[in-house]
Amino acid sequence: MPKFKKDWPEVSTDLERWVAFLKGAEALEPAKLPSQILEEPALLKAVNQLERMGMDKEQRTIYESEVKRRMVDSIQLETAREEGMQRGMQQGMQQGMQHVILRMLRRILPDIPHATTARLEALDSAALDDLSAALFSFHSVDDVEGWLAGRS
Repeated sequence: MPKFKKDWPEVSTDLERWVAFLKGAEALEPAKLPSQILEEPALLKAVNQLERMGMDKEQRTIYESEVKRRMVDSIQLETAREEGMQRGMQQGMQQGMQHVILRMLRRILPDIPHATTARLEALDSAALDDLSAALFSFHSVDDVEGWLAGRS
């Protein structure tokens, strides 16, 4: 590489950027990186790798623990997001099921009291599933009340 004489402002191709980087890497200061490096993600990654290689044992330990902490935080955030989405989907399905069952029940029994409707709206998804199976056996509000009483 002794024939390569260009300074950072003169480089223009990827090859020239890499040769300039390899030739002058030890003189680079992380706080004063040339724009040619900042524009190239691979060169920026190489600068970061050189920084890590230049760390003493204590600095490397601190750096690695920070990287691990960030990975754990990222995994926890992704897990929480997935759990939240799953919970939201389950709630949405339960609300949809509840809506359909109550609508069908109102067609069978149009005069169902508000108190009974409120009790039905409080059912969990397993109870709603059982209610959907029993729905067409109801002939009166008393049948619905009896079914609810049997669930208690």
